Amino acid sequence: MMIGLIGCGNMGSAIIKGGITSKVLKGSEVFVYDVVEQSMNKMLEMGINKCKSNDDLLEKCDIIILATKPQYTQEIIEAINPGLLKNKAIISILAGMKTNTLKEMMPDTRILRVMPNTAALVFEGATVFSLSTDFFEEEKDIAKNLFNSIGKIEWIEENLIDAISGFSGAGPAYVAMIIEAMSDGAVKQGIPRKVAYQLAAQTLLGSAKLFLETQMSPSQMKDMVTSPGGVTIAGVEALEKGNIRYAFMDCIDAATKRAKELGQK
Repeated sequence: MMIGLIGCGNMGSAIIKGGITSKVLKGSEVFVYDVVEQSMNKMLEMGINKCKSNDDLLEKCDIIILATKPQYTQEIIEAINPGLLKNKAIISILAGMKTNTLKEMMPDTRILRVMPNTAALVFEGATVFSLSTDFFEEEKDIAKNLFNSIGKIEWIEENLIDAISGFSGAGPAYVAMIIEAMSDGAVKQGIPRKVAYQLAAQTLLGSAKLFLETQMSPSQMKDMVTSPGGVTIAGVEALEKGNIRYAFMDCIDAATKRAKELGQK
């Protein structure tokens, strides 16, 4: 099947790059379109095909990845020749855009709602698929193979995807802030910035791998390095005084709310 990408931003290009690098996709089978020609041109080194318009892309492709900004989606779809959408399989990665909303815009299509994150750029993405899909089994398999090539996937009820968007979808930004904040603390103690960044990032990477491979709970991992009266418990106390747990909960509340707002526009 031929794969089309509408919207060549960071996420869309990451998905295609991952699929091609892992040999799940062939560049010759991928067609892309974006109103910003420079965004398409950046992908040409992958051996993909550049289209002249969304209609041009739809004429050539069976499965289309919709990776535009949610607030522009309706305008983009309304400009497409409706006949070209008939019987197409649409993978939507639009934050906040519900399957039913897309169905109203494109009634003759099959839709799979997906929420990935930018860790897909290094093939460590966290992606969720909506259980509410009318994709054929062959189309599901293609989607699973593509997104498994750039990380891990989970299937989840659609009503939880806005929360996923505000949680793991936006998660790389939160992790970047943790790395930056830890590094600031290290620099304050005299550690060089470059060294601080490397150690902070490796600590997060190693801790995540330890968690995934051992299946320990977060509290068990914390207890492993928290000795009575020791260094770690002093740091943990400072984090608790700063309401770190509440800050993350409030953060995900706010991001989920925004995802829902985008879906209503």
